[in-house]
Amino acid sequence: MDQWENFVDDKDAAARAAWATIKLSEVGTRAVALDRVAALAGLPADETARLVRLAWRDQVDVRAGMIHLDLDSGRPRRYQVEAGGQRVGGGRGCGVDMYLVALALGKPVHVTATCPATGAPITADITAERVERVEPPTAVVAIVTDDYDITGGPDRTDAEICSQQPFFATPDAAAGWVAAHPEGRLVPVRDFHTEARRMVERLESPLR
Repeated sequence: MDQWENFVDDKDAAARAAWATIKLSEVGTRAVALDRVAALAGLPADETARLVRLAWRDQVDVRAGMIHLDLDSGRPRRYQVEAGGQRVGGGRGCGVDMYLVALALGKPVHVTATCPATGAPITADITAERVERVEPPTAVVAIVTDDYDITGGPDRTDAEICSQQPFFATPDAAAGWVAAHPEGRLVPVRDFHTEARRMVERLESPLR
């Protein structure tokens, strides 16, 4: 049985294809060969192409065996992310994305955000191994789900997931979010790194 047949729907496959594209394109800063993305995702090339188009719609161009990913939506950013003094990433993003950018690049990133409840600035230095620094140290990341479905395209993903998963300056500042998301959870910014690494390990694990 072909490994692809183990997938009953697109959700998990799209997550694998999206992660492979983000990692190998260095967060959209370079074009990447479709075959390389498919190999890392463990999926057929034609399915990989279909899934990245499904996830990013007009933000991705797949042609001549190459994937060109444009993550800059032109809309206001929720986070400013720098690596080596250069701005990386784009679009609106969510708290979880900040860890994934560091893991994709394999080098330190500096993240600046604003607490949506208090307006307080939040900064974090995140590497591929850990969170080196976070200010204020009480900052938390809000998590609405551990089961991501990005097949609805970037606008739907942002509305249902990304916009719902910000950094808050303190757990108390997130009280309104907790009331609105009774099934969600808050994780200290410093502690979520372990979960982010496990997420990546799952996305890169061999298919069974």
